[in-house]
Amino acid sequence: MNIFSKTRKVIVELGPFPLLMLVVLIALVILAILFSLELIESKSLIGFLGVIVGGGLASSTSLLIAKENRRGQLAIASLDKRLETHQEAYRLWRKIRGAVYHPESLGDVLKEANEFWESHCLYLDPDSRAAFIECIFRAHTHQDILSGGGPHDEETMESAKESWEVITKPGELLAKGVELPGLGEKELGFGDKKSA
Repeated sequence: MNIFSKTRKVIVELGPFPLLMLVVLIALVILAILFSLELIESKSLIGFLGVIVGGGLASSTSLLIAKENRRGQLAIASLDKRLETHQEAYRLWRKIRGAVYHPESLGDVLKEANEFWESHCLYLDPDSRAAFIECIFRAHTHQDILSGGGPHDEETMESAKESWEVITKPGELLAKGVELPGLGEKELGFGDKKSA
């Protein structure tokens, strides 16, 4: 890797504001050296410093705006897919919940959910993604937990309760992961007597 590639990599990793500070610091050091050697006058020094700082600000602002524009474009491009994926994950989650106590259909439902997760998991928000795959694994073993002890075995009941909490967790997270602002007056608080 040559010096230009290394420098470019460092500049990109630093980001706009630390880069601006670095440019200003280097400019100040150079100007201090030139001023101390009396190679530059004080008015020229101030003008040169203004050019350096202005150029640094312009560059860092351009980098920041470009980075934010890119993020915005990606967010908008993936919004429809994320909504669609969360809706489908929610449908599959309800199907898992319904199949947990029906071992004859549970295997097929879990297979469908796992295939969905493998091909769509990156469109789910991080919390929903983790909760959904945990739900699949826990639903697979939930019946084993229930059949592991007697009907009044406290340890078995506690394990079953914890397992069921893991299985039901994705519902709220999936809905929250794509929460949209309301459209009606009541949803926005205009029809609420407390807001008046």
